[in-house]
Amino acid sequence: MSLVLFYAGDCWCSDRIEAQRFAIYQTWPNDEIRDRINPVLQNDRAVSISTFGLDAYIAAYTGGEEYIDQLVRYLEGNIRYLDGVLKAHMPKIRLIQPEGAYLMWLDCRGLGLDSERLDGFFTNEAEVGLDKGFWFGEEGNGFMRMNVACPRSTVEEALRRIQCVYHTRFPHEAREEKHKPI
Repeated sequence: MSLVLFYAGDCWCSDRIEAQRFAIYQTWPNDEIRDRINPVLQNDRAVSISTFGLDAYIAAYTGGEEYIDQLVRYLEGNIRYLDGVLKAHMPKIRLIQPEGAYLMWLDCRGLGLDSERLDGFFTNEAEVGLDKGFWFGEEGNGFMRMNVACPRSTVEEALRRIQCVYHTRFPHEAREEKHKPI
């Protein structure tokens, strides 16, 4: 008896926050298992494989080295940019150096905000949608998670918005050169 679920990855769109799953392949050993698992997959919008998804998967794994190299360099640039802006303009928010991912953990404990107020700081005041750290367990309190797999201009705009709220909340940290928008 075997059960195989194949999932190729996420396709991130710069104009939308949500990820669209683009390839999944299912092999079911019997109808009973299929009937139990399919509703779960449908709730997660991972229902079937698309022709585009399968072609994208094959292309990525058979000839995508150059693309991956370029993508990694671009993402590393976004990470360096994020880290530099935080250090220079918002030192109460620290980037946790990633180990090969594009979802950046931001240590926001220096802001002194509880989880609800931290979410309000980013979502309501800065109008930037980040993942709430507490979604990932109690140890995530005081952290937010930011996706940098997007155009640099998107990262710049998010940081500009965050910086405006940051310096409104912490004006004593805003020396003249630091307070200028990035």
